[in-house]
Amino acid sequence: MSGPADKPFIVFTDLDATLLDHSTYSYAPAQPMLDLLMKEEIPLVFVTSKTEPEVKILQEEMGICAPFIVENGGAIFIPRCSKAFYNGPKDAEYEIIILGKAYEQCVDLLNTLSDDFPLRGFSHMSQEEVAGLTGLDALEAAMAKKRHCSEPFLLEDPDSLSSLREAVAPHGFTVTKGGRFYHLISDEQNKGIAVHSLLERMHKITGVTYHSIALGDSENDFSMLRSVDVPVLIPKADGTYAFLELSNLIKAPFSGPKGWNSVLKELLHEH
Repeated sequence: MSGPADKPFIVFTDLDATLLDHSTYSYAPAQPMLDLLMKEEIPLVFVTSKTEPEVKILQEEMGICAPFIVENGGAIFIPRCSKAFYNGPKDAEYEIIILGKAYEQCVDLLNTLSDDFPLRGFSHMSQEEVAGLTGLDALEAAMAKKRHCSEPFLLEDPDSLSSLREAVAPHGFTVTKGGRFYHLISDEQNKGIAVHSLLERMHKITGVTYHSIALGDSENDFSMLRSVDVPVLIPKADGTYAFLELSNLIKAPFSGPKGWNSVLKELLHEH
């Protein structure tokens, strides 16, 4: 299925509170458009704060083989089964492109700041505590703690966010806000940079220029939404929208996977 000027579509999507329901993590309401994407062979690229093992399991469950971006743009994984885009070693399962700083650097910096700011990172939490905060089961929580290049954390005083960003900046880091947690990441990484890098790489390998759509709900999705042809903002579970000014922004009418399905149905059925 092609978009404007006969460019093929590609869809980038956040997961939590976008493709996945905020409370249940179900994607069932999005199944009709997931089926259409697979039928039309439109790449569906997960762009998430989740980790590599979490995304691998979700892709396997959904029957998807496509590149994915983890840890808020920290790393790009291109599976060998995605033959049109894979350019890695013949005996590797994934081609991996790291864009962020090492996880150990994230943890070390957060530890030095914990005396001055009321925060607690995943590295400070047990598997059981992560499970309780996220609603994940024990295995899923263990996978959420296996990180390459970002550290999720709780910040007890949101008013200290500006000061915290000032404190991490000299070290080459920044803080972004997701649906449940804040995330310490390299200032050289975000979802938008990773999306742009992947699109450039795909164009270099295939010679194809894609008509890009992206869907997200939170502040940490803004850079991704600014990097595509068609940005879609999903409302939060309470019906409110994160504040983002973009002239071509589409606001979904419903939260979570219901809104995701509704907007993609309208966009793709036009073509």
